[in-house]
Amino acid sequence: MKSVGIIVVFYNLSDYVTSCLTAIAEQSHADFTCYCIDDCSTDDTFAKLTAFSEKDPRFVAIQNERNYGSPCHSRNVGLEKIQPCDYFMILDGDDLLHPEALKVSLAVIESSDTLDCVAFDKVLFSDENHIQPVAIPSPLPVTVYHDGFVRFLDKDAHSPQANVWNKLYRTERYRHERFCEEIFYEDDVLYTLQILANTRDYVFIDLPLYFYRRHPSSVTSSLKHQRYLNDATRRLQYTYDYFFKAPRISQAMAAHLKQQMAEDAYRMLVSKIIRKTKEPELKAMLFPIAQANFTRLITEQMIDLQDLSFIKRIIAKLFLNNHIKSAWLLAKIFG
Repeated sequence: MKSVGIIVVFYNLSDYVTSCLTAIAEQSHADFTCYCIDDCSTDDTFAKLTAFSEKDPRFVAIQNERNYGSPCHSRNVGLEKIQPCDYFMILDGDDLLHPEALKVSLAVIESSDTLDCVAFDKVLFSDENHIQPVAIPSPLPVTVYHDGFVRFLDKDAHSPQANVWNKLYRTERYRHERFCEEIFYEDDVLYTLQILANTRDYVFIDLPLYFYRRHPSSVTSSLKHQRYLNDATRRLQYTYDYFFKAPRISQAMAAHLKQQMAEDAYRMLVSKIIRKTKEPELKAMLFPIAQANFTRLITEQMIDLQDLSFIKRIIAKLFLNNHIKSAWLLAKIFG
């Protein structure tokens, strides 16, 4: 029986520990080791993880030596631990798995030696919802793709999702991939890019096998806005370093990626910040950061404005030259 390593990251999730781990413990495929990494919670999350692991030896409770403030370090701790396993999976500590998730995804990935990654659908729920797992049909509704990296860049209806938690991975294929610990926002996007660049075939199972808990939205602080802008820039910097300093992909794919990097930079540092920032104080604080970061990406040749459409180039130039109202009007119309 093939072994699976499951990585689950926790921080102040005391209310959800038992339900999350019970959903894993009740998997119909029983051969797994679940590494529960706590990022120094201030509640009793780690105590509950420890208690659960003492009752079920398939669970291992680990606590970081300090709080890292991002799931990336904890996930990397887990990636070191799962090395002996044939396959691995990543979960968030407040989510749930369908009881057949491991069994179904394992059956699919083992159907071909070139299948490196199995993705499955998700269903959103809240604390007020009751989840009813779907019955597993036969045959399974699966689609195999041979061009996951390109599809991911195209962002079409058949693109792999950026989420790292609704997938089963072949360990041998991705043994050396890690999360960038310097970023908090959109870290999934970066890791998924690395994964798909090293994927031969991936398959999508059109069944909701992952249950994603939706929490009430909270007010975003100015500090979080700043971190988002800086993380967006770091993510593109890391992408550039990973794919272009030592070429890992074909020239055609590299050109496609550079175009998408320009689109991402425009989306995160120009369009979104112009359209979403309302308060004058926030504008005064955030616009110079976004302008400086976008300019640096251009100056250091990580992105090229020529990879953007004509209208997006105009909007970007207006924003960089502080013609904010004109940039806002065009961004509101054209995105």
